[in-house]
Amino acid sequence: MTLDELQKQAKAFEKNYKALKEKIESEVVEWKWSKKQFFTAEPFYYEKNRYGAPAKILKTAPKDPSGNVECGFNAAGEVVMEKEIQKFADHGWDRFFIREENLIWELGFSKKGEVAYLRRFVIENDLTKQCNHLHLMGSKQHRAEVYNYDASGKITSSVMHNVYFDRPGMSSLYQYRYEYDDEGKLKNLVADIDHTYDPKPIRNFFIYKAK
Repeated sequence: MTLDELQKQAKAFEKNYKALKEKIESEVVEWKWSKKQFFTAEPFYYEKNRYGAPAKILKTAPKDPSGNVECGFNAAGEVVMEKEIQKFADHGWDRFFIREENLIWELGFSKKGEVAYLRRFVIENDLTKQCNHLHLMGSKQHRAEVYNYDASGKITSSVMHNVYFDRPGMSSLYQYRYEYDDEGKLKNLVADIDHTYDPKPIRNFFIYKAK
């Protein structure tokens, strides 16, 4: 999906924010709590971004909700909404997850209803094959990533091209390699990185290494 198409889609979602929020909230049959973002269709999201261990659902609601995430589940047990709670009411995020045939949209809204980011995941046979990411707050970025899998369904590599569209000529290319232990658990996530603004490439950089 092109940058122009994603920007048009972001404007359409933003224009429809109130109706979209009401519809998604009406689908929620149960609310649960997590300490951080619980759901995403991005493979190894926590490891790749160095966010620590994957999120878990808390057994009980936190005494102080500030800094936690309230997760809304639909009747099928799918997360359709997440609310990041911050100390100040106008801070934090609302995240919506919209499922279509072979697609999952992840939409991040500010509390004012502005689109902070959106991500469009292409799903085939329950595997995430592509992701287009538009980041609109702070540094404006368009990321396109393609994932490759082996016959057993384990991701082996991915390639992400990141364009800073508010800074002409600035972009980055990330080539990830996923390595597993004998039990099939992720052992290493290694990247080769090239930036247009830095002539020196980065090779064999360990994004994640299992303890």
